[in-house]
This record gives sequence, C-alpha cells and structure tokens, in this order.
Amino acid sequence: MVMLGAFGYFVVASVTAVFSPDISSAAAAPVSDAELLGLVTYEIFLLALIGPFLVMRGWRWSDVGMAPTLQDTGMGLVLTAAGYMGYIAAWSVYSVFISQDGDAVPIETGVQASTAVLLSVVNGFFEELFVCGYLINALKKRRSVVFAINVSVAIRLAYHLYQGPIAVPSILPMALIFGYWFAKTGRLWPLVVAHALMDFLALSPYIE
Repeated sequence: MVMLGAFGYFVVASVTAVFSPDISSAAAAPVSDAELLGLVTYEIFLLALIGPFLVMRGWRWSDVGMAPTLQDTGMGLVLTAAGYMGYIAAWSVYSVFISQDGDAVPIETGVQASTAVLLSVVNGFFEELFVCGYLINALKKRRSVVFAINVSVAIRLAYHLYQGPIAVPSILPMALIFGYWFAKTGRLWPLVVAHALMDFLALSPYIE
C-alpha cells in the first residue's frame, strides 16, 4: 500500500509513456517551471498523506536511517561521484547498441533557481525515503537483502522509463549503488544528499 501510494501514479504514467509515442519524452512538450513546482506539490502531498500512516504503523526516523551528520553529508558527495562514474561506465557500453538524441526529458529554459533547489531537495528526500529507507528495510525483514535491493532497483527503474532508452544506463548504476549502500549501512542521509545534488546538476543548465 505504501509503495503503491508513493509511486503508483509515477509507474503507470512512465509505463504508459513507453507505449504511447504521443506522450513519450521525445515527443512531449518541454517541462515548464510551473510543472516542476506541480511535482514538488504532489510529492509533498503524498508525504503528508503517507507519513502519518507509517507513524501509526510504528515507523520512526531511526527505522529508515534518517540521521543527518556532517560525515554523511560528505559521503553524499562521494556517492554523487560514484553515481556519475557508474553512469559513464554503463553508457559507454549501452551507447554501442542504443542511440539517444537530445535530452531524456526536455525542459524549458528559464527554470527559477528556487524551483530547482526546492525540487532537488523534495524529490531527493521523497524518492530515497520510500525506495530505500522504507522498502529495503521492510523487505529484508521478510526476504533476503539481495531480494530487497533488486525490488528497490526495479521500482526505481519503472518510474523512470518515461526517459526512454537512456533510463537504463542513467538509473540502473545509481539504483544499485544506492541500494547496496543503504542495505549495508542503514544510513539514508547520504542518499538524499547525493540524489538532490544529481537532480540540481541535471536542472542547472536550464536555470534562468
């Protein structure tokens, strides 16, 4: 129920985009500043809806590994670099078989700096909280750690399929690195920092 509520809409929309050329990333109109703010609003709404439900079921910040420290913030920088190196390595192989023209998701120039920062922080927190902090912890109690990581990776990839072929080399290495890191350490804050930095760097060319 938690994962369906958090990512159900995103997964359905992403899969639909794969089979609907008219709304695929290549054919879609560029994403505007207002649409990015709309995504922030929607994710905050989901957090406000699902958060209390998790609290009622006994989940606490310590259960998902959310304990910001200076050391973990620095580790977030390391994971950012690791994610990019993983992408470069995966893309060097993937590009031999698949060509990708243009941006994975077209974005209008003129994005406000405040929007870019807000989206990066909220989206980084939202995704990592559920796809790692909650999901991996919940699944590894019932199945193996490997199973938990694989499900986390599969869900993360599923809601990024709208990006087209580039979703595999751009998301898969990061998902595996993040999933393994969290399963091994139980520390979520470095993932939030790394994800937020990656989102901001992706948006920075479009900032007004």
